[in-house]
Amino acid sequence: MANLRDLIQQQEQVRVHVGCGRVILPGFINVDLRNQHAHVRFDAAEPWPCDDACVDFIFSEDFFEHLDQHAQVRFLAETWRVLKPGGRQHISTPDLAWIMEARSTFQLGARGVYDEWGKWGHEVVHTAQSLQLLCEMVGFSALPSVRQDYATRPGGDRDPLLGNVYLDLLKPER
Repeated sequence: MANLRDLIQQQEQVRVHVGCGRVILPGFINVDLRNQHAHVRFDAAEPWPCDDACVDFIFSEDFFEHLDQHAQVRFLAETWRVLKPGGRQHISTPDLAWIMEARSTFQLGARGVYDEWGKWGHEVVHTAQSLQLLCEMVGFSALPSVRQDYATRPGGDRDPLLGNVYLDLLKPER
């Protein structure tokens, strides 16, 4: 298993794919806590084994919602620390507003609420607005967002454009 600090030193532009699972993106340092195919394995909500301001771009999809709220804030604080000034981060995560509107029948009360959490092991699911507020609290600026060309999710379980929140973040130069 490679060392993150060593992999960073070998790259001119450092792009990190967090929570990669089985999806190994070329040109990225693919990170996952459990997957043996990842280049590096560590808990992305804990301090990253690298220096401050050493990463250019961080990408994650269908990862953020698996963290509890405390871990989400810790993850964002850590990505803030490791991103270079002017660095960017892209988060793609299920859209709570779309899920509830498309899958729930609220007239049935609690029985009509689609179980996005238990069904998929999600901890905290956001709307575009709640995720943006959380990221801005840490210090990021939100940019106009688009689905990234190398995105593989969402799959058949969600609308490919409306089923996820796509948030592009900028660490200001200050």
